[in-house]
Amino acid sequence: GHLGITKCRRLAQSSVWWPGISGDITTKVTNCHICAINRNQRKDPMIPTSLPELPWSMVGADFGEVNGKTYLVVQDYYSRYIEVSRMTTTTSSIVITEMKKIFARHGVPHCLRCDNGPQFRSEDFSRFAEQWGFRISFSSPRYPQSNGLAESAVDTAKRIIAKCEDLETGLLSYRSTPLENGYSPSELLMGRRLRTFVPTSAANLKPRLPNDAQLRSREATIRQKRKEYFDRRWGANKDKPELAVGQKVYIRDKDMPGVVVARHSAPRSYIVRTENHNQIRRNKIHLLPLPSEERSREVKDTNAKPPSPAGNLGTQDASTEGRPRRAVRPRQRLDL
Repeated sequence: GHLGITKCRRLAQSSVWWPGISGDITTKVTNCHICAINRNQRKDPMIPTSLPELPWSMVGADFGEVNGKTYLVVQDYYSRYIEVSRMTTTTSSIVITEMKKIFARHGVPHCLRCDNGPQFRSEDFSRFAEQWGFRISFSSPRYPQSNGLAESAVDTAKRIIAKCEDLETGLLSYRSTPLENGYSPSELLMGRRLRTFVPTSAANLKPRLPNDAQLRSREATIRQKRKEYFDRRWGANKDKPELAVGQKVYIRDKDMPGVVVARHSAPRSYIVRTENHNQIRRNKIHLLPLPSEERSREVKDTNAKPPSPAGNLGTQDASTEGRPRRAVRPRQRLDL
């Protein structure tokens, strides 16, 4: 076993030396597969999700479990309006039935973002999406952050269920409470405030569309602040280098090597061929670049010293290589 490049160099300084030892240590550590597999992954900068152009045009769906009960949670990306359905089972047919009820209330979205669960990957659900005219966008496998809004909605629904004896009462309070941008989910989705148990005037309940320019300006500021906080907290000041097609990688969640076959249309996603010749999709955070033989040769060639010109001059001392020399005339002795 060995440590990193810097500490290996420090260890060598106290014991041995040879020409090019620093480059040899760099080559050895850089091309160590065990070091590559166990190297810490630096996070990439956050990519904030942009605010959709229309309410209910993009929604996210996910499942959450509370006290042994399963719930289907659907949230609008524009208004953050949440729909929660108690599920007796999570088969495709039952999920489709609940989705139809939700879409009948608010309309059919243009895009549904979800994870890679078997309910959403089934042929029945694909047929349902085609018949109702919406597109399915799958998040990166084993990477919930790529469907972050749906994951956040599940956490919100879990808190509501845990704190409220009546789920509908908790949802009513959430939907009528203003968000950080100053508007409540019901105002953004329906253009009006909901009447709750809190007394209010009739003027506050009149339909009123939010100011779109003001909303987008506030949302841009809020999302930029969240991005800056995330990047500062995790030290994610720049993107990691993109992976090239044909590059060898280590698949962390699979614990096996693979080869990048193609880039996926989603940001930072790749199609990888495993050693079992299966093709899977993974986010860049799951893929660790492995050193290649070509890169090893490049490092060695870079660290190799050019041939010394002293080898061609038999009268020159190799220890004076590269140093300026002046002409020295032999001393003239007086011959008596």
